[in-house]
Amino acid sequence: VDAAPGGPQALTFMQQAMDAEAAYGVIFLDWPMPDMDGWETLREIRIINPAAKVVLTSGLKPIDEANWVQKHGALGFLSKPFEKAQLDAVVARAIDLNPVFSR
Repeated sequence: VDAAPGGPQALTFMQQAMDAEAAYGVIFLDWPMPDMDGWETLREIRIINPAAKVVLTSGLKPIDEANWVQKHGALGFLSKPFEKAQLDAVVARAIDLNPVFSR
C-alpha cells in the first residue's frame, strides 16, 4: 500500500511500479486533490497503464458521478463516507477483473 498526497506523486508511484514490471491491484483517487484532481490523475494513469483498476472517491461530489466516472475509465465511484462492505465489494471486483490477483 502506498499513499500519495496528490496526483503528481501518485503518477510517480505508478511509473515506478510499471518500470519495475509491477502493478497496483486497485488505485483509489480522491476527486479533489492538490495540484491535480482525480479526473486529471485518472487520465494520466490511463496513459501509463490502461488496465489499471481505479476507483474515485469523494465526499464533495454527488453519487450521480458514479456513472460518469465508469464511462471515463474508472472501475467505480465511492461516495464518502462509505461502508466497509462497499469498500470490500470494490476491492473484490478489482481482484476478480485482474488475472494476476484472481482467487
